Amino acid sequence: MKFFNVFLIFASIAMSTQAVITRPDEVLVQLNALEGNVFNYQATVQAAIKKYRSSGSKSTSDYLNKTLNIIENNIQEISASDVDIRATLANETQSACILNLENFIDQIIELSGYAISNCIEAKNNSSDEPVELRDVLDQFENDVNLLAEIIVNALIGRNIFTEGEAILARLQEQLNAKTSQFNEILAELEEKSKGVAVAWSEEIKNLKTCFKDIDSSIQFGISTVQSQLPVCIKFGGRGARSAIPILPHPKKFFPQLN
Repeated sequence: MKFFNVFLIFASIAMSTQAVITRPDEVLVQLNALEGNVFNYQATVQAAIKKYRSSGSKSTSDYLNKTLNIIENNIQEISASDVDIRATLANETQSACILNLENFIDQIIELSGYAISNCIEAKNNSSDEPVELRDVLDQFENDVNLLAEIIVNALIGRNIFTEGEAILARLQEQLNAKTSQFNEILAELEEKSKGVAVAWSEEIKNLKTCFKDIDSSIQFGISTVQSQLPVCIKFGGRGARSAIPILPHPKKFFPQLN
């Protein structure tokens, strides 16, 4: 009799703790609705990423075009900067003095070529903003493409017939967490995108300044030649005598090469 009573007690306990089995139809309806929310949000973020990539590519193209125009235009101007002084020297009686002035101009132009290279190198190494933006976009896009994993993960370790509500709650919780995380990254991308625009604007400004400094260096060198020309003219007219012009080292005019 005691054994029978004990059996009834355990049977009662087992019946009272047994999970309630439910058909998954309603859970699946709600799950499908949440899946729709997941994929809609994913599509929205992917569109934003595409926008940043597209605008970034256009900005990069515009920036490079502006940069190349600045470089090419300044190279042409620098190349033509010694035309007048060379014509003046060519019209004078040729002497060792005149030849020294011409050689000095050659060195000035040669050094300007190295300075141009330094200007371009400094521009390319002045900012890491574009690289950082691409890195964030690449990692973010990969994470967004895997967003649907939260749907699968919500089903793992849970019984669809007894824990349907827990599955739905878990999926909603994960979607809320991902939405918060991704929105923060989108805000970061917006700031980085602005930072790239500012960085490139600063690079173009610095490039223009650098070329302006080169032009000043060349003009200073040419003015030095012009100041020595009367010396050559005076002594060049005295038969075979030629004065040696007093000229500083050409590198003195290019502090950007130091």
